[in-house]
Amino acid sequence: MQLTQLRRQDLANHSPKPNADLSVAGIPGIRTGRATVADHGKIWEHGSAGLVAACDLAPGEAVRISYGKYPNQRFLLDYGFTLGEENPRGDEEKEDLV
Repeated sequence: MQLTQLRRQDLANHSPKPNADLSVAGIPGIRTGRATVADHGKIWEHGSAGLVAACDLAPGEAVRISYGKYPNQRFLLDYGFTLGEENPRGDEEKEDLV
């Protein structure tokens, strides 16, 4: 699977309580797929992506998706921000020692 940043979709804010999901049509394992997209009354081309609101949004309300559950170190390296002391996963990634 090839990974890429999506134009405009990657500008959605992160939240542990998101109000939208990133939907990718026809690609299993990315939270959604064609079934979810079809539930919204739209047929998307295989591999196309978009943001789908999980609830009604007020005009001007920020769109928030979950970037995942990571420690602050990973958020900073991958996304350029941290959650500070509010992050239950802490600051640093723990390495598995075998």
